[in-house]
Amino acid sequence: MIKLGWGMLFILLTLTAPVRAESARNHLDQEHSPYLKLHATDPVHWQAWGTDTLARAKAAGKPILLSIGYSSCHWCHVMRREAFSDPETAEVINRLFFPVLLDREERPDIDAVFQTAAAAMSLPTGWPLNMFLTPDAQPFWGGTYFPMVEMRGFKAFKDILKKVSSAYADDPEGVAKGAARVAQFLAESSKPQPGTITTKKINAAARIFLETMDPFYGGFGEGPKFPYAVALDMLWRAHIRTGEAAFADAVTSTLSHMLDGGVYDHIGGGFFRYAVDGPWRVPHYEKMLDVNADMVRLMTQVWRETGDASLKRAVFETVDFLLTELRRADGAFAGSLDADSLNAAGQELEGVFYLWDEKEILRLLGDDGPLTVAAYNIAPPENALDDDYGDAGTLYRSDQTKAMLADTFKIPAAEVEKRLDRSLAVLKRHRAKRHRPRRDDKIIADWSGMAVAAIAEAGLAFGRSDWVEAAAKAFGASRRALTATGGALRGRLHQPAVGGKVGAPATMRGLAEMARAALILAEATGNKEYLSQATKWADDAVTHHWDAAGGGGFFTAATDAGPALARLKQVRDEPNASGNGKMVEVLALLYYLGGDGRHQDWANRTLFAVGGAAEDPGIEMSGLFNAADTLDAALQIVVIGERSDDATDRLVRRVMSTSLPNRALDVIAPGTVLPESHPARNKDQLDAKATAYVCRGTICSLPVTSLDELTETLLLMRKSGTL
Repeated sequence: MIKLGWGMLFILLTLTAPVRAESARNHLDQEHSPYLKLHATDPVHWQAWGTDTLARAKAAGKPILLSIGYSSCHWCHVMRREAFSDPETAEVINRLFFPVLLDREERPDIDAVFQTAAAAMSLPTGWPLNMFLTPDAQPFWGGTYFPMVEMRGFKAFKDILKKVSSAYADDPEGVAKGAARVAQFLAESSKPQPGTITTKKINAAARIFLETMDPFYGGFGEGPKFPYAVALDMLWRAHIRTGEAAFADAVTSTLSHMLDGGVYDHIGGGFFRYAVDGPWRVPHYEKMLDVNADMVRLMTQVWRETGDASLKRAVFETVDFLLTELRRADGAFAGSLDADSLNAAGQELEGVFYLWDEKEILRLLGDDGPLTVAAYNIAPPENALDDDYGDAGTLYRSDQTKAMLADTFKIPAAEVEKRLDRSLAVLKRHRAKRHRPRRDDKIIADWSGMAVAAIAEAGLAFGRSDWVEAAAKAFGASRRALTATGGALRGRLHQPAVGGKVGAPATMRGLAEMARAALILAEATGNKEYLSQATKWADDAVTHHWDAAGGGGFFTAATDAGPALARLKQVRDEPNASGNGKMVEVLALLYYLGGDGRHQDWANRTLFAVGGAAEDPGIEMSGLFNAADTLDAALQIVVIGERSDDATDRLVRRVMSTSLPNRALDVIAPGTVLPESHPARNKDQLDAKATAYVCRGTICSLPVTSLDELTETLLLMRKSGTL
């Protein structure tokens, strides 16, 4: 970590003479970002991040206050209401700083740079991120939420502003030198970290992950607790690969506790972003497209193995949430629902749309009220973990608990489920009358790809062709909206009432997630145009993101993405899969499905260039581990038959209902010649029947034509090293 010696002197610095006031105004009224528009009436003279803004900041000669947030972020709203809407605080900001506001969902690459810089200086990270920069945009200090009055060891925001300004005025050269060290650290952070990632290393890391998990409630850490679906996916892959039950138990236990807790919306479906506590009871109430997509994907994969009814229910409810609450009129997906909304008195507070009072529940549900209160463990507010939150409640719907409820309330066990479902429907209708949280309608490339892939996978697993169709429509709408005139994928689209504004070029994660979605749709539909589109985006990633000078790997931002302090090479999950991890997976699947050796070469070179980062395994390396698993040990499945043939479709459905995390499925017509590198090349149908071959490495199974044979073969071949 970088230590800036002068930084500790802030508490000793005195105020400087007032800096010359600059004739300025708030420049956000013409912006399309919902987050920036929320700040358009602030008395702070905000300007949006961009080349012209940074040029004006440098000319002004004042340090920059860069505030980064997003539209569904609760603490971002708190700072807006408390500090940025306060005329006195705004006067200090405008006089001493050049204020710049950034929507992190517009420019995740820029946000990543400053989050990394904050971590390098041992500063807190998260949102809102408030960073102080030199006039040429190099960070020298910062933090996250700053209170208006001194509390819990934090200085009041106005005092911090004045002391930072004094520090810069008293020693601009010292500040510049410290900032230069941070910039140097950022530049060096993307240098190659060569190393290999083997199956042995992945299995060892998975066992380390088990030791770090919460033994009581699952998940990682004690709170705040995020789902970390990528890490859970890594553990699930370890179970599939090794057959060890401990890996599966860790995943199923975590999912069970999440579904039992308040981090899951039992009334409207879907997951909140994270929980503030270990038992998953009290969430932060923003609902994000990416979080819910990842959870649908993970739950579907686990359900394929366990057949657990609660997982199936949660998948159905969460997909319904995505298709009803986050689907736009054009079929694409919006990014998120706000954590905050208005209560009956018109106050904007976190979670009020979702919270319930026990008396309200009893009044609305009548005779079913006591059963619902007992089943969902509704507690009075004074028993909540923090006075700022109500109790989200905890659901227990296991067979054992339903039996206990049946005994307590003297009703049949089947009646418990029926009455609880009826109660949820009543509460949902009543909740719909409340002030709804704001929706951020922008299309986000990587999140859209994640949602399309997850819903398509769920549709394939559960036999819901309507979900596959919805995923295909969302993919088409997103691709059209995000594709620039020249054919390059953009990262974001803001779609106001009239017209629209595309954002910067897609990040590498955006290209990778959209390409992954295209590959799944290719499997689902047999339409080779999806494969061609995935290939194009992978080629675009190489053209605009590849680190040729550094020996391989992909930079987060494209070469023409606009001003940035550094081009980072994302290797660690955040918590979504890292861009390099996801692109390696895409390249591996393109090689297995298309046979182009370039894709295999780029994937191998990427993993070697960044593989050294996995020598000290943490859960944030899971995306790379999963990518290595797919690249080295993908299960290549070939079904020979016509797509319209019932026998072919039955084999495909059996593949799609089996847990195969590193699957590469190709359905080909009889007589099709596979690429020369494919182990099933020159294989044919058995007795003119729809036939499947399951291959790993250079070895393929015997031909199978029956469902039982296919299941047996898949379960045998998916284990690493098993033929």
